[in-house]
Amino acid sequence: MHIVFFYLQIPSRVDLPVGERLQDKYGTLVGPFVMNKPLSFNRERDLTFSALLDWVFNGSGPIAGGRTESTHAIKTSVALREPRFVDAPDIHTYVVAASADTRTKMDYGNAFNFDEPSLDYIASSLGVDSFFQLVTLTRPFGYGTVRLRDSNPRSPLLIDPQYLQHPKDTETLVEG
Repeated sequence: MHIVFFYLQIPSRVDLPVGERLQDKYGTLVGPFVMNKPLSFNRERDLTFSALLDWVFNGSGPIAGGRTESTHAIKTSVALREPRFVDAPDIHTYVVAASADTRTKMDYGNAFNFDEPSLDYIASSLGVDSFFQLVTLTRPFGYGTVRLRDSNPRSPLLIDPQYLQHPKDTETLVEG
């Protein structure tokens, strides 16, 4: 069975400013903060058969944790000066207790698209217990865009998020 895909060249009747106010929740990863006690999750040390059995039968052990040890919602001084933010925090933080291991560079490179120097820095705590602080901007001031590349519906979109282009976004994230 063959499936044939095609699209019609349908003329526009209305050209609206769609995609002009893209907003995203984004942030920065701070760390690693090295600990002198084995309190974070380390795949190479903690992911064992006995730990798996402990989790399956008792719901406990190192696998039972979600790696996010705590979260905090913060209202920064920027939000306190802004009438539109009177009702809610503008920063959300997460404490992630996960040590660097031999897969960290690959995992973070794939998940977050970090450049090589950033990955090297994150992996600098390889073999020791550590944690990271993820600080996210929940209500950015800046806007990005999403545009069509051409009339082909299969063409990738042109996405320009404009992260940290508004000065208040940078100020908020630094304070967070």
